[in-house]
Amino acid sequence: MNTQGKFLYLTLIFLLIVSSGCATTKLNAIWKDPQYKGKLKRVMVVGVSDNETMRRRFEDDFASQLKSYGTDATISYRILPSTDMLQKELVEEKVKGLGIDAVLISRLIDKKTVTIHHPETIIAQPTGYYRRRGPHWRRDYYNRYDSYYANSYYLIRNPAYTSEKVVFYMETNIYDTHTGELIWSALSETVQSGKWNQQIESFIKVMTRSMADKGLI
Repeated sequence: MNTQGKFLYLTLIFLLIVSSGCATTKLNAIWKDPQYKGKLKRVMVVGVSDNETMRRRFEDDFASQLKSYGTDATISYRILPSTDMLQKELVEEKVKGLGIDAVLISRLIDKKTVTIHHPETIIAQPTGYYRRRGPHWRRDYYNRYDSYYANSYYLIRNPAYTSEKVVFYMETNIYDTHTGELIWSALSETVQSGKWNQQIESFIKVMTRSMADKGLI
């Protein structure tokens, strides 16, 4: 393999490593109450988790993303000490006092380890070395059609392989605080990345984009 081929091969390996470290989230199902026509003005974000650090990071990032869409957001960990037992009276008291018109609750409903098959990839790479011929640089096989045809390309094969990924399945609901009714719901899955903050970022972007598409924010 010549220098160009080695460089391309190493670049491909690097891209595979980087891409495998990026979290990806996709929506499996989504529903919006067709009777609800308004836009959310102030939302309280509730991340249900027994990991307090993760809960705070989740709520902070979700609130920040909602604000980038022009929707005011309140983080629940400042006013609700725990999400283990969300007392109806306490929540109603807080949302009324803060003028919150919707509560967003997101929770983990399942976690699975899945096997992913990565098929073989084949890439054609030009071969040969450049030489100067007069004012131009040409490949050393360029002057004869037979050598040009035979040596123009060679193939780089990356064999098929399998890997295991952890997938988190989430349910996210939004409730109208005036009626107490569900107005939007989404089921999603996020493939685990190397860092959990990447998972949170990927998840939140997909959720807020869907909310915007549905006209909620």
